[in-house]
Amino acid sequence: MRAAESVHLPLANRGVHLTFDLSKQQRQRHGTTADGAIMMGGDFYCPMLPREIEVEGIPGPQATREDWADYHRRRKAREAWMMARKGRPTADMGKQRLVCPAAANKLRCPLRPDSMALPEERNIPEIYDDQLDDIRDALPNCCTSKSFTVHQQDGAGRRQQHHFGSPEWIRSYDRRTASERVISHYKKLVRTGREDIQVFGRTRQTLAVGFATVALNIRLVRNWEQKTDG
Repeated sequence: MRAAESVHLPLANRGVHLTFDLSKQQRQRHGTTADGAIMMGGDFYCPMLPREIEVEGIPGPQATREDWADYHRRRKAREAWMMARKGRPTADMGKQRLVCPAAANKLRCPLRPDSMALPEERNIPEIYDDQLDDIRDALPNCCTSKSFTVHQQDGAGRRQQHHFGSPEWIRSYDRRTASERVISHYKKLVRTGREDIQVFGRTRQTLAVGFATVALNIRLVRNWEQKTDG
């Protein structure tokens, strides 16, 4: 929560939304909202979410195509239990309307009679009537209302603009990989240390770094041409 208060929330209040990886501990369940939705990995889930379903880490650099296919299969199975977003959040992600996944036709639940009419060939999860016995006497608001609101403090430090691990999240997070790759190339191919760029003043140093970037791009293009020609 300390990181949320010092980094995530101040940036969110300025309309800046971070894309970041989650540790194994951050991916685990971390309580419920006031309306009864389970908080896990920065997202919100049905109270009947099976215990065996957990948020996974992203496959590593050595992962095969089959590893990625298996990961996305499990991710889609988990997302069937995820609360559906209704409309856009506020600019600071202070408020977001959510809808029960059964009301969003992502699973079948007796509490949402219309969802029980969903065709079986869709192969979506189903909550059986006897499974609701433990919560029937005190049904959470997320199970009975048309929609409910989560607030900025719900999932703070874990919640992100894109669902963690989704294709949209992966594309956004890849920008970090790309920027780190450029920095690595700078260190290997271009000398931009104080002893190499012996000019002073922001304008002159900006020009010098600009020329170095041009030189780096030329080298990268030449290296790529050599590899593809070979």
